[in-house]
Amino acid sequence: IYRVSRDGTGDADSIQAVIDAIPEDHPGTDEIWIEEGVYEERLIVNRDRIRLIGVGAPEKIIITGIASATDLLPDGKEKTTFLSATVLVTGADVEMDNLTIRRQVGDF
Repeated sequence: IYRVSRDGTGDADSIQAVIDAIPEDHPGTDEIWIEEGVYEERLIVNRDRIRLIGVGAPEKIIITGIASATDLLPDGKEKTTFLSATVLVTGADVEMDNLTIRRQVGDF
């Protein structure tokens, strides 16, 4: 079990940092407990058997990212809609419970 908290009391303050730290060949299912807060990050869940679990009120556990299909990649090409997702899951057996995913486009 890993714990993510914006106040620095968890294993990390970034969900992606915890996902990246899990070995690709990890046995069993790893749980990532996410404390209340706004996590301004785009996630790529590229590991199998991961559970993202919000701890607290789901409306207070928000994953949000600002991205657009017209944003440019390092090579100058547009990202396209597929690469502009707030959460991109490429792993198998991934579960998300008790949290909010908010997609934003452009500047607000």
